[in-house]
Amino acid sequence: MKDESVEKVEMCSARCFSYSVVEAGKGAFMSKMDMEDAYKNVPCKLEDLRLQGFMWLNNFFVETRQIFGATTAVCNFDILGKTVLDLVMTKCEIPSSLVHRQLDDVPVVVPYKKLDWCKNFIRHYRGICEKLNISLAQHDPKLDKAFDVSQFGKVLGINFDTTKLAWSYPDDKKERALCSIGNFLEKESVSLLELQVLMGRLNDISLMCPFLRGFKGPLNELLGNLQRSDEQALKIPAQCKKDVMVWAGFLLDIDPWFPIAHRPSGPPISKLIFTSDAAGFSQEVNLSEKMGVASIGFDQNGTMCFAKRLFWPQELREAKDEKGGSFGNRTVFLEMTGLLLPLICCPEMLAGKHVVLKVDNLGCYYGWQNKSVSNDKGASILVRAIHLISSYLECCIYVEHLPRMSSWEAEMCDRMSREKTTLKNDEIVLSFYKNFVTPGELVEWLKKPTSDWGICSILLERVKEKLE
Repeated sequence: MKDESVEKVEMCSARCFSYSVVEAGKGAFMSKMDMEDAYKNVPCKLEDLRLQGFMWLNNFFVETRQIFGATTAVCNFDILGKTVLDLVMTKCEIPSSLVHRQLDDVPVVVPYKKLDWCKNFIRHYRGICEKLNISLAQHDPKLDKAFDVSQFGKVLGINFDTTKLAWSYPDDKKERALCSIGNFLEKESVSLLELQVLMGRLNDISLMCPFLRGFKGPLNELLGNLQRSDEQALKIPAQCKKDVMVWAGFLLDIDPWFPIAHRPSGPPISKLIFTSDAAGFSQEVNLSEKMGVASIGFDQNGTMCFAKRLFWPQELREAKDEKGGSFGNRTVFLEMTGLLLPLICCPEMLAGKHVVLKVDNLGCYYGWQNKSVSNDKGASILVRAIHLISSYLECCIYVEHLPRMSSWEAEMCDRMSREKTTLKNDEIVLSFYKNFVTPGELVEWLKKPTSDWGICSILLERVKEKLE
């Protein structure tokens, strides 16, 4: 669990501010205070003056204030910024959850009926800054740099409209991102610097649209290859270009406004729970022994509603990735298959629901959070399949780590993942849910897991067919 005392001093982000906008409600009022020449408000220590000399027009100077770009400037200024805000908050009734800070920027949002909270905050903040001789930016008619009271404005690089409870990506950022995407699509190869610039712009977009993070796996892999390569540039894989087109489609959407998401939270009381476990091929395993992955699920009432086992095809034992690694003992890859089973076998049950997927592998948990798995393309492909299918089903997925053999469901899945350990009662349960069929395309792909990301779209089509 997070230490609340640490969480309170964390810097704000546009996404964090957006949660407060939703919580303040439709028609909420916003304001943004901004200190001018923020770092220049903090003097340099006398003993550090010798480190702050510079030459300009053949003359030597010494900077007596904090220098932009210095590693110490941020932390030195942060003490001032936080102290000023703390002093203001002692004089205001506004809840601290509606007041944010990002260094010298202090955005605030209040409910429509609490306009006085916003006005009082502005008055006290300006008053304290005036007493401390801190210059503040004046109200910007464009509602960009700083503004007093408004239902529309740019906060931390994102446009917000509280009357719509929506956000939009600024046009100038959009143009730069599309320019980088266009240059990337036109080229056959890319350098490290060019890809870093593109990834930086995409990361900024995904801050407000986490769904797009599901289309970064191949790009992250290419970035890693460039960082490890002695070559100045590497050929751009076709999948990278396909994924970048998804980002371009988002930026070119006719309607530039998107609804603000609610603050993430844990699963509600009413939810579906699935537990899965997979067995891998080890050197000691008999060639004739059947091994695979098993999953069981329970509905909102705690009644078992799903049981499925998929034996690995024998070809998987010999399957190798592009670097010669074996798929048969790749734990995250095998366990991620278990997470996928409910979505492709019983999609009608999951549609519109909150779904908890429990697994005894931490790599699966972090892989889902990051929407890709480092150095495991097969697992990343399965993550994308889950990502696409769950988005189509409009179900909310929660991946949770379940310590191995820590519940009877986990024990049951562990037994069913190996034919020789499966009990007669386990076989009865499996036979009761035998109508849940695994798409043949997944079975064929598992015989020789390739780096073809197209399997994600194929599985999505099979889900669509089941729902028709």
